[in-house]
Amino acid sequence: MIVRLAATATLALVASCATVPTVDYHQLGPGARNDKWVPFHLTDSIVVIGAPIAKAADGAAAPPVDLSPVVVRCPGGVCGAVAVAAIPTDFRGVLYGLEPRSRRLVSTILVPSYVSNSLRLKALAVEAKDHRLEAINTVAALASGAARLADKGTDLSNPDPLDRTAQLILPVTIALADLRCTGPTCRSAATPRLPRNPTWTYSIEFRDDPAESGLLARQAVDTVHAAMVASACRPVRIMLYQADQKVTVVLDVEVADPDWLITVPFPTKGAMTFHSLCGVDVQAQAITDIGVDVMATAFVNGVEAVARQK
Repeated sequence: MIVRLAATATLALVASCATVPTVDYHQLGPGARNDKWVPFHLTDSIVVIGAPIAKAADGAAAPPVDLSPVVVRCPGGVCGAVAVAAIPTDFRGVLYGLEPRSRRLVSTILVPSYVSNSLRLKALAVEAKDHRLEAINTVAALASGAARLADKGTDLSNPDPLDRTAQLILPVTIALADLRCTGPTCRSAATPRLPRNPTWTYSIEFRDDPAESGLLARQAVDTVHAAMVASACRPVRIMLYQADQKVTVVLDVEVADPDWLITVPFPTKGAMTFHSLCGVDVQAQAITDIGVDVMATAFVNGVEAVARQK
């Protein structure tokens, strides 16, 4: 009866432990770090506005925005062609530490790789190692006599030069951190001056409701344990204004917003590949699952080995 109860309790313990990687998210700072944590930055965005690049005749890929200096004229209040793109950069508001968590007899292993000169993750190899069968066999063997950075700067926008022309001088860059405001459907009330264009102002409008879409607010990241988080893609509209000539330029673009996150469940074993701006691909590897029947057999064999020791 004692052996039967012990076997039942042990099998219940190992069966209740799912083989799923689990982690804790920490905000790194003074007194909050650990050598076993994987540091990473979320992805933020730099918006670049410039002249469009004509597609090559052979269909070769071309950058979305021309970075060469150009003056776009706006006769009659209508500007020439203007293009916009979002470029990924590190979110400087906080540096996170991803802590692999081990619970009972399942441990999590993480192996990161990063974007060059960045702490944004490029790929994350992940595996949940199941030690339950190993533990049963080890206990049986023992019993029978045999013997584991925060930089909050937002200096990514172009500075204003002394040139004060009324024409639209491109390209310009604006860090999303300079545009960001609060609220789930944030709309900036201020109209800051457009870099390099002292007579121009701009505003931004997020065109979605992230909470309604099911995105996770960054402040709630510590509630996530079985998934990887990444900055969410959000559509924005940027408005450029020239009051003297009554010119308005409307630009739509999708940006990575680190204030709102997507969650992607970890595979038991595999790799997670991060898109340059937002999004994560998961490549799961085949695993050999340890069933309850296999563990039960191992436990029974271990009990028999113990019983044979007189």
